[in-house]
Amino acid sequence: AEGCLQLLLAGRSRTLWGSRVAITGFGRIAQLVARDLAALGARPLVLARSPAQLARAESWGLATAPLDQLADRVKGLDCAVQSELVVRPLENGGFQYVSNHVSGWDEDLEFVWYSPRLTDEEWDTWYGEHAGS
Repeated sequence: AEGCLQLLLAGRSRTLWGSRVAITGFGRIAQLVARDLAALGARPLVLARSPAQLARAESWGLATAPLDQLADRVKGLDCAVQSELVVRPLENGGFQYVSNHVSGWDEDLEFVWYSPRLTDEEWDTWYGEHAGS
């Protein structure tokens, strides 16, 4: 979590205040990142598969969307952070966590679905009552 925030704070040409940042999943690390981003004035959008994770993020006042809506919901984001999760398969079919690190980030999103930053009214239309909380 600290590595992600360090990259965002050190390398960005814009402040995090008011920035719209997507967070995929809402496990332990994502919760720390979302909490710290919100404390710095950013507007995290949590995208997750798990209804329980979405409910937890909403209870924190964060904007949420199902992960399968990722391509439709990223309009107006300010940056993307890539991380690498390493797991080890177990004999019982499960996985063991090995490590996780931030592998890079991109402030100048050039995805085909990216468009310029949303106005506050557009943000509220796209992400609802929890936007900006």
